Amino acid sequence: MSHQCLMVAIVVFITTEAISGQEVTKAVGDKVSFKLDKIVPPVTSITWKHIKKGALTVKVIEWEDGEETTVLNPRFKDITTLNKETGQITISKLTLEHTGVYTIDVSGKEQTQRFTLTVMEPVPKPVIKIEATDNPNVVYLICEYSETIIWKNSAGETLTGSAHQRKGEFINVKNKRNPEISYTCSLQNAVSEETSDPVYERDLFKGEEVTKAVGDKVSFKLDKIVPPVTSITWKHIKPDVLTVKAIEWEDGETTVLNPRFKDITTLNTATGQITISKLTLEHTGVYTIDVSGKEQTQRFTLTVMDPVPKPVIGREKINPDVVYLSCKYNGSITWSNSAGETLAYQSNTDSITVKKNEGNPENTYTCTLQNAVSKETSDPVYKKDLFNDESTGGPWWIVIIVLILVILIIAIIFAVYRYKHNKDFKKSKSAPITDCTDIEELSLKEGNTSFYRRRGFRPPLCGL
Repeated sequence: MSHQCLMVAIVVFITTEAISGQEVTKAVGDKVSFKLDKIVPPVTSITWKHIKKGALTVKVIEWEDGEETTVLNPRFKDITTLNKETGQITISKLTLEHTGVYTIDVSGKEQTQRFTLTVMEPVPKPVIKIEATDNPNVVYLICEYSETIIWKNSAGETLTGSAHQRKGEFINVKNKRNPEISYTCSLQNAVSEETSDPVYERDLFKGEEVTKAVGDKVSFKLDKIVPPVTSITWKHIKPDVLTVKAIEWEDGETTVLNPRFKDITTLNTATGQITISKLTLEHTGVYTIDVSGKEQTQRFTLTVMDPVPKPVIGREKINPDVVYLSCKYNGSITWSNSAGETLAYQSNTDSITVKKNEGNPENTYTCTLQNAVSKETSDPVYKKDLFNDESTGGPWWIVIIVLILVILIIAIIFAVYRYKHNKDFKKSKSAPITDCTDIEELSLKEGNTSFYRRRGFRPPLCGL
């Protein structure tokens, strides 16, 4: 019986010795060092080995008396050093491949002390996702990661999360009417910890959101305003720009305080409602209201957009049987045909391909642009016009024939005119001048005495 107890004791002792040693967890890129608690001289050689689960044991680095230190495995090349006096191994620029158990042989004898290394990726900086619910005063904040998750609020309180259906955790956040409350999600593992940027309640419950076209009018007012009211101030918060006062009422006097709102802004002092007309892109932003000097939690987000233009379809004839139709505009584009079908288009060129021998020859095509405030559709393009040569001026030989005919008609008219003119001239030249009456008539036609000079004789003495 005592013999069996002795055997158990020996087994337990040996097992304990075998697993004794140091356990270290490091991040990728870190450095680690291992050394024996004690090394007994004389030492003739030192060999460090790496035992990786599911892989062969490999020699890492080795030194023998009178020889240089040699790194024996490519996994440890240029990143591993050995102190021959203490037997310490140092590995830098760690990767996941360096995870495993490290053992050391001294003077050819394996030592019982072992060193376990776990290399881990550091956690990423988390990003909180926001998911709306059916309740406008409740949202879900989601931290979708596999690591340990810690939720906190701006008061430093740790919040309990619930398991998310995919991975990670989420929390329910209720609107507490305090825009300065914030929430963070932290990820943690054995080597690192990262915390998300804070998410503020003012960004979770933005109140009313309105989108308007340039030139439109908008009105905002609180759900409830509690008297007595001594002052009302509306402010405009524009991204990357200083917050400005838009309009203010105090001591019975209303003042528009910023030129951006001059002559287009009014305030109802009974309800607190602000109305802005003739909107421009400059009016985009968040509007807040102070009542009796206190900022209210309700916020109003306004986005002002230009209406889309009426699109014009461009045409590019690739060959006699293929035409590209393009609609090159920013924003949402929809191609349709006269059958009411929505057509797929090439997103990089916003164009569709029309083939002469495919589909209905009577088809038409339109391009529609749309944004949050307007919608415009192009004039239809008829397929029969895309492949009708006559619509582009006809064949070249018809143009040449018409041109030749025009030239011939002009030449004939000119020839007839010349012929008639020469005939009249010859007739006038051969006609005899019989009396002064003829001379006077010819003189009137030809311009006085110039007629006689051209005819080569002096005028007769008429009337003598």
